[in-house]
Amino acid sequence: MLSPFSKLGLFVGLALSSLLPLALGAENYIVSGDRWKDSDGNFINAHAAGILREGNQFYWVGEYKEKSNGFRGFSLYTSTDLINWQNKGLVVQATSGLPFQVGERPKIIKNASTGKYVLWFHADSSNYSKAQVGVCTASAVAGPYDCSSVFSPLGLESRDMNVYVDDDKTGYLIFATNDNQETAVATMTPDYTGLVKRVATIPGRLEGFGVFKRGGQYNMILSGQSGWRPNPNYRYTASSMSGPWTKANAIAPEDLNTYNSQNTFELSIGSTEVYIGDRWWETDLSQSRYVWQPFKDNVLDYRPLWRINLQDGSYTSPASTTYSLSAGKVSGSNAKTVFAACSACPSGKIGTYIGAGGSVTLSGVQTPDGSAGAVWVSVYYVNSDSYPNWRSGTIQVGSSAPVAVTFPTGGSLSGHLQDTPVKVNLAAGKNTVTLAGPSGGGYAADISHIVVWQSNK
Repeated sequence: MLSPFSKLGLFVGLALSSLLPLALGAENYIVSGDRWKDSDGNFINAHAAGILREGNQFYWVGEYKEKSNGFRGFSLYTSTDLINWQNKGLVVQATSGLPFQVGERPKIIKNASTGKYVLWFHADSSNYSKAQVGVCTASAVAGPYDCSSVFSPLGLESRDMNVYVDDDKTGYLIFATNDNQETAVATMTPDYTGLVKRVATIPGRLEGFGVFKRGGQYNMILSGQSGWRPNPNYRYTASSMSGPWTKANAIAPEDLNTYNSQNTFELSIGSTEVYIGDRWWETDLSQSRYVWQPFKDNVLDYRPLWRINLQDGSYTSPASTTYSLSAGKVSGSNAKTVFAACSACPSGKIGTYIGAGGSVTLSGVQTPDGSAGAVWVSVYYVNSDSYPNWRSGTIQVGSSAPVAVTFPTGGSLSGHLQDTPVKVNLAAGKNTVTLAGPSGGGYAADISHIVVWQSNK
């Protein structure tokens, strides 16, 4: 049977001060499901993101989140590889002088005619009664921005939203309206600061919009409305932005709830679209994760680690080696750890009741080429607790200090496993790796196996 729910097993800050920090340095791959750190070693804080590309420079704007959902401002980060990001600070900062108290889903587009950068976002009052949009403008992408324009689009209410600029430079606003019961698509004025008319309506309680165009077909990714809890996101298609829009397919296995994430933006690079999503954790929104994945054949081609060629859109993942936990040794005088049947697991077994003194140690773990390095490890698991009850645990290499592992809700013994990333230092050759419960006591998730990535090269 699966491990019981334990409050001590929840992710509650993870006692980070007691864990050994890893050396800072540039990353070589996008690590999907991690919090990510910027070039200064601080956690990137830019949720519900939008990405603007200018040449080889990428600009990532997003919500700066603290533990609660109060508005603090919009962050901006820059990158030349979509992997390593430099913090440019808050381009919009919450102040009493702003004509709104809540700002969400920021998206920056550039107007080729005016040369202005235009930042659209959901603007609201502190009790979410206004339901409007805000438009900020600036002569430079990092600001300063004039955010004096807040209005009801075409006289309608607007909550969740996104923007899209077509090949002919027509701008569009996509927004949830009519008490969140439908989605409207409206054309923008030529300067991208206002709206002209509504051109399409999609029925249903939807949000998390994102649009891309491929082969003359328009594609819109939409999420259902389930609060912070993830749900299956779907692709809708149309021959024009004016619709009609038709529901086509789920973009990931439905039981994985879009790999435990919600869509926020699609970025087209060469032959590939990049899904950009948030793995929200409502208990502490600042610790929400980023899920970025490539599209292939209209679904997400899920890869825990990957990088993309910025010229043609081709992408690759590093070499990897899999180690099933069932090959390990159970330790602990009062250990309750047992292996249960699991058809989704490579070995057919999954470790349960890991923690509360019980642990499992794997021997002979090494990087694919046997070299030493700080590398990423994916831990595959099942956490059947209800959202938002994330669990936690630790991974320890040899006698080094344990490193925290986070287990968001998700995964199924008979369907698909969930995975979570953690970075560890491996010595050259063979290592022992121990999986255990959280340092404060309680149980980790049920663990199937780990995958060691050659991510240091």
